[in-house]
Amino acid sequence: IRRLYGNNEPPAGLYRIEVAEDGAFFDASKISSSGLSNRDVIFTNGMKNGFQSAVRNGTAHLHQAGLLTDSYVLNFNPTRGFVPDILEASRDIVGAHTGLTHSTLAGGLADSLHTASLRGVTGLQLVGHSQGGAITASALRYAGKAGLSLRSLAGGGVSLHGAPVNAWMARTRLLDRAGADIVSRAQFGDAVHVLGGLNVANPLEVLISIYRAPALFSPDTSISPHALTCGGRTSLVCAW
Repeated sequence: IRRLYGNNEPPAGLYRIEVAEDGAFFDASKISSSGLSNRDVIFTNGMKNGFQSAVRNGTAHLHQAGLLTDSYVLNFNPTRGFVPDILEASRDIVGAHTGLTHSTLAGGLADSLHTASLRGVTGLQLVGHSQGGAITASALRYAGKAGLSLRSLAGGGVSLHGAPVNAWMARTRLLDRAGADIVSRAQFGDAVHVLGGLNVANPLEVLISIYRAPALFSPDTSISPHALTCGGRTSLVCAW
C-alpha cells in the first residue's frame, strides 16, 4: 500500500487483506468486484478510520465473529474528518430505513454484490462496523430499489456490528431484499447502536447507553462499548 500510495491514504474500494491465523498482517492489494470469490467475507469499516485502523478493526471483528481465515476483503471507507463522516453516515442511516438517499459507498457495495451475483459467486458474508454497518444496510436497500441481484449472498449472511441501524428493521425488511440471515451485534449499552439506531425497546439499556456514552471517545478500545461487539473490561453482555 505504501509503495502504491506513498504517505497518502488509499482511495475507497475493495482490498484483499492477507493475514496469518493469529491475525498478523501479511499484505493488502486493491481488487475489483471480479476479484470476489465464493464465501469471501467483506468487512466495511466505520468512521474516522484510516487504512491501517480499518485493517486492524476488520481483522479484530472477523476474528471475534469466527469469520477470519487467511484473507478477507476490506470495503475501505476512507475518513474525511468527524463532521463529513457524520454527514455521510446520516445519508446511509436514512437510506437503510427509508430508501430515500444512499452514499456513493453504499451504491458501490451494491454494484459489487450485483456483479459478483452475475458471475455466479455465492456465500458472501457482509460485516459492517458502526458507519460501515449503516453503509452495508443502505447497500441492501439500494440494491432492492435498483433491481440489483443479491444472489451472491445466498448461503452467506450479513452481520451489523454496533451499527446505528434498527435491529428489527434489519432482520425483517432488509431480510426480504437480501435473502440471507441478518444479525445485529452490539455491546449492551452501546450508544451508537441503541440511540443512533433507535434500538430503545429496553429502558434499562437506554439509561446504560447514556451512562456509557463518554467511553465512546476513549482511546482505550478495551474500555469503549463500541470498539468491539463483545469483550472489553467494561463490557456487560453481547446483545443481539
